[in-house]
Amino acid sequence: MTNGARTRGHAPPYVSYKSWDTFLAFVRSNLTPAPEQLDTSVWQGSPFSGSTRSGLVGALLFLGLIDVLGKVSPDLNVIAEAAETTEDKRRVLPDIYNERYAPLLVHVDLERATRQQIRTAFQSAGSAGETAEKAVSFFLSFARDAGIELHHSLFSRGPGTRPRQTKSSKRKTSDAQSEKIDAIPKRTAMPENPRPPVETASNHANGVHPAVTGLLQELPQNGNSWSTEQMNLFMDALFATLRVAYPPSDGPGGRL
Repeated sequence: MTNGARTRGHAPPYVSYKSWDTFLAFVRSNLTPAPEQLDTSVWQGSPFSGSTRSGLVGALLFLGLIDVLGKVSPDLNVIAEAAETTEDKRRVLPDIYNERYAPLLVHVDLERATRQQIRTAFQSAGSAGETAEKAVSFFLSFARDAGIELHHSLFSRGPGTRPRQTKSSKRKTSDAQSEKIDAIPKRTAMPENPRPPVETASNHANGVHPAVTGLLQELPQNGNSWSTEQMNLFMDALFATLRVAYPPSDGPGGRL
C-alpha cells in the first residue's frame, strides 16, 4: 500500500490514539480528496494544538502517509475512510502493520509479549523517555483495530507506571488539555523523536550523528528545487532531529 522506505528515520507514533481518530475524522470531513501536501495552511484549519499536531505529523511520517516534505500519500484517504467501521479497519490496517510495525517487532511474540518487551523494541527504533510508553499505547490501539492477536496483559500498565494524581490535579490537567485542543496552531511542527538509522563506523566517521546524516539525505538532489514551504518543513524536521541527537543541557524542553 505504501512505500516502506519512508519509515526510515522516524520513531513509532506517540500521539494519543484518540487524537489520531479525531484527525482521521477531520480528514474525512475536510480533506477529501487529500491535498497534495500537509502544510501550514492546512493545519491552521484543524482543531489541533501545536504539540498534538507534532505527534500527528510523527504518526503520518512513520505510517508512510506523508514524506519529510509533507507530500501526502493517497493512502491517507483510504485509511481515514476505513476508520469508520471495524470491518474496514481490519481490511486495511493489517497491511500497514506488516509493513511498518512488524519489522520492529520481529523478535517479539505479541500473543505472549509484555509491555516492556514492546517498549524496549520501540526504544531501539528511536523512541525515547516517556514517549516510548506513549508509543506502546498507540501501537496497542492500532493493533487491536487491525485485529492483531495480543496478550491480554498488554492492556494493563500495572502498579507504579503512572504517577498518582489527586482529583484537583486531574481536573487541572483535563482543563489544560482542553485549552490546548481549542487553541489554533501557529506553525507546523515535526516529530520530536525521529528514529535514527543503524549506526555504523562509516556514518560516525565525520563525527555527525547518524540520525542527522540520514535526514540530510532527504535534501533535493543536484538540479532539483523545492518550495519555501517544503524547506520550512525540512528545517522543522532537522531541528527535531538535532534535539534528539544532541540534547540541550537544560533538558528536553530546552532550545539549541
